[in-house]
Amino acid sequence: MDGARPVHLRAAIPPGLPGTLSRRQQPRRRRPGAEHPFARRHPRPPALGGGGGDHRPAGLRLAGNIGGLSPSHRRFLEAGGIGFITGDGRLRYRAELAAEAYYRWRAAPGTDVTADLQVFGNPAYNADRGPVAVLGLRLRTAF
Repeated sequence: MDGARPVHLRAAIPPGLPGTLSRRQQPRRRRPGAEHPFARRHPRPPALGGGGGDHRPAGLRLAGNIGGLSPSHRRFLEAGGIGFITGDGRLRYRAELAAEAYYRWRAAPGTDVTADLQVFGNPAYNADRGPVAVLGLRLRTAF
């Protein structure tokens, strides 16, 4: 994927309307000559669900992401380096896969409760790790 432009697919299903699917491309935004350890991370991964005028509507959402390392950071970790959250000295590199399903419930105006399941394949870009499943419960309140 080096030098390639990421392609994002996004689907929105507003209540009572058939789903729509759009394709968009975003050019990479890098400073000339800058090296970023997680150069293959996509800022807006594909997601299914949502829509309508409310940017936080209630309902079921599905999302996924495939993340990778820049070539220089990958070589650093394969040589035994340790990063902020990656590296145990034995990297067997694979792209990190993430999938998420969550249900957001509008408990009251300005208050959302979200139940969440995240599954990671090759966590920390290491084929010797995972898969890992994480359950979560979030409460968001706006005043």
